[in-house]
Order: sequence, then structure tokens, then C-alpha cells
Amino acid sequence: MKPMFALESLNDNDNDDDGDDDDLMMVMMVMMMMMMLMMIIMMMLMMMVMMVMMIKPNRHVLL
Repeated sequence: MKPMFALESLNDNDNDDDGDDDDLMMVMMVMMMMMMLMMIIMMMLMMMVMMVMMIKPNRHVLL
């Protein structure tokens, strides 16, 4: 793996497309990881709410 932004200015005409593709893939991977983390957090919150509603079914749970 080459270091990020190290060889950008040296080989502009050779690996310009490859560098852009690698950066785009890195950004997409980071965004996918963030989306997965947010989905996991939302699922955990919904599980906690369902557990509270199951434990106290007669009371109205107001968040």
C-alpha cells in the first residue's frame, strides 16, 4: 500500500485514475461502516424499548 497523498504530485499522469478510485473506495468503505454502526445503535435502542415495554406492559412508556 502506498501512503496517502504522498505520490499524488509525482505521478499525476500515470496513476491519476487509480488514486481517485482508491480514495473513492476508502470513502465508500468509511461511509458503509458508519451506516452499519448507526443501524446497530438504532437496533439496540429499539431492543431496549421493547424490553422496557415487555417488563412494564401496563404502563405507557413515554420517551
